[in-house]
Amino acid sequence: MPQDYSTIKNAVGNAVPGDVILIAPGTYLENKISINKRLTIASWYYTTGDEQYISQTVIDGGGANVFTTIRSQGINVEISGLKFINSYKPIIIHDLVAIKRNIFFGSKGDTISFEASGYGYVGYNTIEQSGDDGIDIDGRKGGYYTIEYNTIRNCRDDGIEIRLSEYAGPAIKYTINNNTFFGNREDGIQLIDYDDVSNRGFSNRVFSISHNVFANNAMAGLGCMANRDSGENYAGSSMKERVYFYNNTVVGNIVGITGGDNMIALNNIIANNTNVGIKGVKADSVVGYSIFYQNGTHIQNSVTSEPLLLDMEPKYDANYRLLDGSPCIDRGTIRFEWNSEVVLDLSSPSPNGSVPDLGAYEH
Repeated sequence: MPQDYSTIKNAVGNAVPGDVILIAPGTYLENKISINKRLTIASWYYTTGDEQYISQTVIDGGGANVFTTIRSQGINVEISGLKFINSYKPIIIHDLVAIKRNIFFGSKGDTISFEASGYGYVGYNTIEQSGDDGIDIDGRKGGYYTIEYNTIRNCRDDGIEIRLSEYAGPAIKYTINNNTFFGNREDGIQLIDYDDVSNRGFSNRVFSISHNVFANNAMAGLGCMANRDSGENYAGSSMKERVYFYNNTVVGNIVGITGGDNMIALNNIIANNTNVGIKGVKADSVVGYSIFYQNGTHIQNSVTSEPLLLDMEPKYDANYRLLDGSPCIDRGTIRFEWNSEVVLDLSSPSPNGSVPDLGAYEH
């Protein structure tokens, strides 16, 4: 289109399952498009690999939602290589999606909103100046969430907000890696605990958060919240869901990490956080193999395991990549056992050195 259809909405309405809708460069005033079939909606980037088509293919939502996938259709929708402006919750998800290589700027409300039955993949996007959360995840119907290689910056609330509401099916896996969370006005990532879930105190969810940079967010890099509360208070949570938090760089926030009762925090750089580097990582949790530098207080109310490097400058550049001579090089662990459980095994693929470096990036 527009050779075949004058609007994206018409193209979606006339497509058959499995179609690829390619949008020519231009600016399109489009909104309130419901998707109830398996489709790919993309710019010419999809067929050419030419990134200029991403910024040249603009969807202006006119202050409204652009795409909504319909729940319980078993569909698999891909949205790729588009720029979204002037939208309210530009993508609302009720089914399986893949959202790749888009630019979202100035969305009103959440930018990417996973509702109860929504799940899928979000990768290689830029989300900037969202009016609420960059990515909001309320899923409680199973599935998975893979969120990688995104830049989420300067959002009015959290970079990613995830509610841990009642769920007791097969484990929901959240894989959040290789992202940058910068300058968000609350937390980089916020996990919101529901303490009364099924009277068990936890839901069947597992988080793997690795190789991310959490820099200069206004509140916490990673904040764990109690009692369904989304207003950061730095109190942490007694959440029982397992959180693997390893090889991250957490710098320049008010608090680096507020924890829960089942967090494995290893191989991290935690530096220049105004009040506390890490707090409330307790009970069955552990903090180890990490470097702490120029935090207000390095560690509070947390279970620790040696080695910890305290008051040593990590030595990284403006992009948080390690410099020659950094004490973070080859100082991580490739395997870690805690409470008779192997909680970290990074032997495949093997690191550049004999063991991993600390922080988000290998030297």
